Amino acid sequence: MSPLMWLTALLAGVVHVVIFCMESLWWTSPKVRRRFRQSPEQAEATRLFAFNCLSMLGAAVVLAASAPRMRRGALIQGGAPLLFFLLAAVRG
Repeated sequence: MSPLMWLTALLAGVVHVVIFCMESLWWTSPKVRRRFRQSPEQAEATRLFAFNCLSMLGAAVVLAASAPRMRRGALIQGGAPLLFFLLAAVRG
C-alpha cells in the first residue's frame, strides 16, 4: 500500500476510536454534550443507547453477510451487543 493509503487508514482508525470514546465514555461530559447538542437530561436519558452497541452489531451483520465462512466470528462480535440491546429494550 502507498503511504497515502496507510495515512488514510490510520486516520479512519483514529476517528473511529475518538468517536467511540465520545459515545461510550464521555457522552455525559459537558464538552461532548455540546458537540451533540444534548441537554444534561437528554444525555443521561440516551447514555446507554449512545454506548455504540448498534454499530458493533451492524459490523457483525456486515461480516456475516459479506463473508459467510466468518459467521462464527460475527456471532462472537455481535452476540454481546445484541444481548445488551435486547435487555435495554426489555428494561425500557
